[in-house]
Amino acid sequence: MNYTPERFGKMRVGDFFDAIEGFFEMEADRFRRKAELIRTATTYIVNTQPIEGGARTAQQLWPFPWDKEEEGKVEVLTEEEAKRRQEAQDAFLLKNF
Repeated sequence: MNYTPERFGKMRVGDFFDAIEGFFEMEADRFRRKAELIRTATTYIVNTQPIEGGARTAQQLWPFPWDKEEEGKVEVLTEEEAKRRQEAQDAFLLKNF
């Protein structure tokens, strides 16, 4: 994350978790771009040879988990549930810190 010790020391816990999440998203994106590049190159190589049924798309040749469209799952909280969760988090923090 390239933080100096001073900057890291001044960081809040929530900011730390946000930074970690951003770092892992960046790494996942980097992995995905490399995988897409390899899959595309492989598809070009395979499609240069005669294939029964014609040329294949990259997704047909080598499906990846992100090729499937996921339905958005949104959890809607009631005010009571949000309040209950906040109280549980507060109790945990007071007990453990």
